[in-house]
Amino acid sequence: MTRSKSRRPHSGTPRSAPKLVAAATLVAALVLAGCSESPDKMLDSAKEYLARNDLNAASIQLKNALQEDGSLTEARFLLGSVYLEQGDYPGSVRELRRAIKLGFPESEVVPLLAEALVRSGEFDKVLDEFSGKTLEDESRQSRLLVAIGDAHIGLGQVDKAQGSYQSALDANAANVAAWVGLGRSKFLLGDLDGALADANSALAVNAAAGEAHALRADVFAARDQLPDAIAALEAALKSQPRAVNYHFSLIAMLLARNDLDSAEQRLPAMRAVAARHPSTLYLKAFIDFRRDRLPEARDAITDLLRQLPDHLPAQLLAGNLHLRLNEHATAQDYLERVLARAPGQRLARRALAASLLATGEPAKAKDVLEPLLSGQSADIRTLSLAGQVYLAAGDFERASDYFASVVAADPDNVSARTRLGVTRLASGDVDQAMADLESASQLDDTLAQPDVALVLAHLRRGDLDKALAAHEELARKQPDIAMTHHLKGGILLAQGDLPAAREAFLKVLDIQPDFLAAAVNLARIDLAGKGVEAARGHFDKIIARNPGSADAYVLLAGLLEQTGAAAVDVRTVLEEGVRASSGAHGAKLALARHHLLHKQTSAAIALAQEVVAAAPNNPAAVETLARAQFAAGEHQQAVSSFTRLARLQPQLPEPLIVLAEAQRVAGDRSGAEQSLRRALAVRPGVAQAEQRLLALLMEANRSEEALSFAREVQKQRPDAAVGHVYEGDIHVASGSWSEAVAAFQRGLERSRTADLIIRVHAAQLRAGRPADAARTSSAWLSAQPADLQVRSYLAQTALGEMRYEDAESIYREMVAIGPESPIVLNNLAWVAGQLKRPDAIDLAERALALAPDNAAVLDTLGMLQVEAGMHDKGVAHLQKAVAQAPRLPALRLNLARAYTTMGRTDEAGKEIDEVLKLAPEGSALHEEASRLKMGL
Repeated sequence: MTRSKSRRPHSGTPRSAPKLVAAATLVAALVLAGCSESPDKMLDSAKEYLARNDLNAASIQLKNALQEDGSLTEARFLLGSVYLEQGDYPGSVRELRRAIKLGFPESEVVPLLAEALVRSGEFDKVLDEFSGKTLEDESRQSRLLVAIGDAHIGLGQVDKAQGSYQSALDANAANVAAWVGLGRSKFLLGDLDGALADANSALAVNAAAGEAHALRADVFAARDQLPDAIAALEAALKSQPRAVNYHFSLIAMLLARNDLDSAEQRLPAMRAVAARHPSTLYLKAFIDFRRDRLPEARDAITDLLRQLPDHLPAQLLAGNLHLRLNEHATAQDYLERVLARAPGQRLARRALAASLLATGEPAKAKDVLEPLLSGQSADIRTLSLAGQVYLAAGDFERASDYFASVVAADPDNVSARTRLGVTRLASGDVDQAMADLESASQLDDTLAQPDVALVLAHLRRGDLDKALAAHEELARKQPDIAMTHHLKGGILLAQGDLPAAREAFLKVLDIQPDFLAAAVNLARIDLAGKGVEAARGHFDKIIARNPGSADAYVLLAGLLEQTGAAAVDVRTVLEEGVRASSGAHGAKLALARHHLLHKQTSAAIALAQEVVAAAPNNPAAVETLARAQFAAGEHQQAVSSFTRLARLQPQLPEPLIVLAEAQRVAGDRSGAEQSLRRALAVRPGVAQAEQRLLALLMEANRSEEALSFAREVQKQRPDAAVGHVYEGDIHVASGSWSEAVAAFQRGLERSRTADLIIRVHAAQLRAGRPADAARTSSAWLSAQPADLQVRSYLAQTALGEMRYEDAESIYREMVAIGPESPIVLNNLAWVAGQLKRPDAIDLAERALALAPDNAAVLDTLGMLQVEAGMHDKGVAHLQKAVAQAPRLPALRLNLARAYTTMGRTDEAGKEIDEVLKLAPEGSALHEEASRLKMGL
C-alpha cells in the first residue's frame, strides 16, 4: 500500500450542507440494506468503498463485518487504516494491534501502526518498538523510516530525524513524505536552500503534494518572500482544499502582511470547511478584533476557549480583547496565564502592564514591564508605556528618561512629547515642561491630548485661571466630547464655583449618560448642599438607563457607606447590583468584601466561592475567598486559596507574603519560611517579607541563621541602613546590647533617621551607657530642633521610669512645636494631673476639642474631672470613652473607679465584671480589677 504522502492535513466537514447530508443518508441506507450480507461480502463491499475513497461507508461496513465475525484479520487491518485516515489515531492503534495479534502480516501493519503512534504523540514508544526494525518490502520500510523520523522530530532530535528520512529515500526515492520530512529537518536546522530543494524533489514526484507546497511556503516566509509564500500555500490548498492547516497558514500570512482585507476575504472558505475548528474560530476572533468588532470577537474567542481552555494564542488574544473592553479583571486573568507559560511573550507583558496601570496598580505594572526594559531592544511602544508606568508610580526622573527616548526616536510623536512635558513638570522643570506641552499642542491641531495635559499641568501648579484659558483651546478642538466638559467641571470645582462645576458635570451626563466619574463628582457636590438623596439620584439615573452596570451599584454602595448609611442599606444596593448585572464578578466581590467587613464570614465565603467557580483564575476572587476563609478561622482552606493566588500571580511577592502568614497561623512554619524566601526571590528587598522571615527565624531560636540573613542584606545593599537595623534587632532579641549598639550605629552612618536614633539610644541605655545615650539624643535634637518623634520616645521613656517632671518638660516642648496634636496634649494633661498642675484639665479639654471622639482623650479628661470632684462631668466623659472602645478593659476599669468614688457600687461591679472577662487572667489589669471588686 504505497502512498504518495505520509501525513494528511486535518480537514473538517461543513455543519450545514444539505447535499452532503442527503448523500450520507443514502450511503447509510445502502449500508443498512446490506446488513443481512455475510461478513465476507461486507468486507468486499468495504474494499469497494475504499477504492472510491469513501471512508465513512467503508468504516460502517468494516464495523458490521467485525460485529458478525471479530476474527476477520483483514477487516481489523483495514479498519485501523481507515481510522488513521480519518484522524482517529487511538482507534487506529487499537485496531492495528488487534490485527497483528490475530496474525495479519506484521510487515503490512507496522508502518501504519508507527504512523498512528506518531500522530498520537507516542514518540518514545515508536522509537522503542521500531528503531532498527527491517521490513523486506522497500516501500513499507521507507514508510516506517519516515514515521521514525517524525518521532525524532517530535522529540527535538532533528539530526537523527534527518538520518531516518535519508534512509527512507534510500529505500524508496519516490516517497514524497520522506522528501518532505528531509526538507523539514533541514529547514529546522536553518538550511533553507536544502529544504527548498527537497520540497521541489517531492513535487517532482507528485505535483499535488500539499505538504511539499507548505514546506516551500515556510522557506519563502523565512526569507521574507511573502508573495512567494502565499502562492505556495494557494497551491497547497488547490491540491487539498479541505486542509484546515493550509487555510490557517495562508490567512495568518496575509495578516502578517497587514493585508486585512485579503485575509477576511479568505475566511469564508475556511469556515465552509470547518466553521467550529479552533483555528477557524481563532482567525475569526482575530479579524473581528482588528476590525474593532469587539462583541463578535469575544463570542468567537469564548467559543474557542470553551473547546481548548489552554490554547495559548487564544488566551493572549482574549487578554488583549478584554483589555480593549475595559474588563480588566478578565484581561489580567488571561494575560497572567499566558506569562505563566511563556514569560518572554512581549505583547502579553505590555498588555498586562497597561491593564494594571489602568486599574491603578503602577507598582505591579512596573514589575511586569521590567524584563522588557533590561536589554537594548525595547521598542517605542514599550518605552512609551514604561514612561506612563513610572509617571504613575511617581518616579518622574525615569519616566522622563523613557519619554525622552521616544521623542528622540520619533520627534513628531505628540503623545510622547506631551507626557515628557508632564514628567518634567512633576520633577520641577517647569519652563521646559511648558515648552514641551505647547510644542505638542502645535504639532497636531486636531489632537486634544496636549491641551488636556496643559490644563492638568496648570491645575497641578494651582494656576486655575491659566488652566481655564488652556481649556478654551481644548473646547475649540473637541466641543462635544464628554471629557472636555468633565475637565472643565474639575477646574471650576477647584475654584470653588460649585454651581458652575455642577452644570459642567451635568453636561457630561447629557453627552454620555453612563459617565460614572461625572456622577461621582455630582454626588460629592450635592452631598454638601442637597443631601444624600440628591447625590444618590445621579447613580439611580445611570442604573435606570443601564441596569447591568455593576460599577454603578458598587459606587452607590460606597457613597452610602461614606455617608454613614446603615450596613443593611449598603448591602441591599450591592445585592441589587448582583441581581441586575447577571451576577457580575465585580458586584459579587464587592458584596463579599462588605460581608467580610461586617464579620459575616460565611456569606463572604459563599459569594467568593461562586465567583471562583465561574472565574477560577480571577486573582481578586481568589484573594477575597482566601481572606474570608482566614477571617473565619478556616486556616488550611485559606492556605490552599492563598497558594492558588500565588500561582496566579507568580511575578508578585505580595501573595506569597500573605500565604506565609496563613501558613504561620496554621502551624506550618516551614512552609511559611519557604513562601517568604520565594517572595524575596521574586522581588529582592521587600521589607515586609524580610522582616517576617527574620521574625520566624527568631521565634524558632535560629538567631545565627537570622544574623546570616541580615548580613546577606548588607551585602546586597551596602549603602542602605536596613541590613544593619536587622542585625541590631536580632541582637536586641537575644539581649546582646553592645552588639546591638554597634549594628545600629553602622546603620546610622548610612541613614540618619529618628527611628535609628531611638534604636541607638535604647540599646545604649540597656547596655549600661546612659551618658552615651544622652549624647546621642542631645546631638540629634540640636540638629533637628523641630523633631517630635525622638522627643515622644524620650517622654515615654521618662514616663516608664516615673520621671514625671522630665516627661512634662518634654511634652511642653512638643506642644510648643506642634500645638494642634491632640495626643501630645492628652499625654501632657495626664502627666500634669499626676503632678497636680493647675492646667491639667484645660490641657485635656484642648485635646478633646481637637479629637472629640478619641477614647483615650475622653478617658484622661474624665479621670482628671473625677479626681477634681467634677464627678458628673467626669463620669459622662468616661462613659463616652467606653462607648467608643467597649473592648478596652483599662477604660472600663477607670469608669469602675469613678463609680466607686461616687458610691455607685452596683454599676462599678458590672464594669469590673466586664474587665475580668476582657483582661487576660494573671495580667496587671485583671489583678487590679479583682482587688477593686473585693473592696466593694
